[in-house]
Amino acid sequence: MLTQAPPCPTYTQAFNSKHAALAKQFDALEGDWKELRAKMAAVQKEHGKEVEPNEFVRLNVGGKLMDIRRSTLTICEGLRLEALFSGRWEKALRRDASGRIFIDDNAKCFKKMLTSLQRLKDSPADQVKPKPQIGGDQQPYFERMLEHHGVNHALGYPGI
Repeated sequence: MLTQAPPCPTYTQAFNSKHAALAKQFDALEGDWKELRAKMAAVQKEHGKEVEPNEFVRLNVGGKLMDIRRSTLTICEGLRLEALFSGRWEKALRRDASGRIFIDDNAKCFKKMLTSLQRLKDSPADQVKPKPQIGGDQQPYFERMLEHHGVNHALGYPGI
């Protein structure tokens, strides 16, 4: 019968030392995370408001009026477009004289992006979706706009 040798004191000491150092780093990161969450909550309280995902957002995109469900604008979590329309920045968004959120962008390209996001939201996750195309000389601008709003990967464009 084999017996297990007692642990080597040198390795045990090294392990305990490394474990203590990592625990200290973890505690520091946890404190930083709590501080960051508190700052985010303060920003949201100052600039945001509670919103409903299925409510319609009224937009003025380059002079063209559009209405779209908030859930379509926020489908890609963690990205710029989602952050803008999540409610966290609701009070800080620029508005036109009618109270619509004003977006200084190409209306045709923005509408194509919204249509593509609606299709993404309404189709099965395993369904292959074709990359949206705007065509003509606006295609390079359209791709840059997708990247600017952070939805290029979700819509099939890896980046520019």
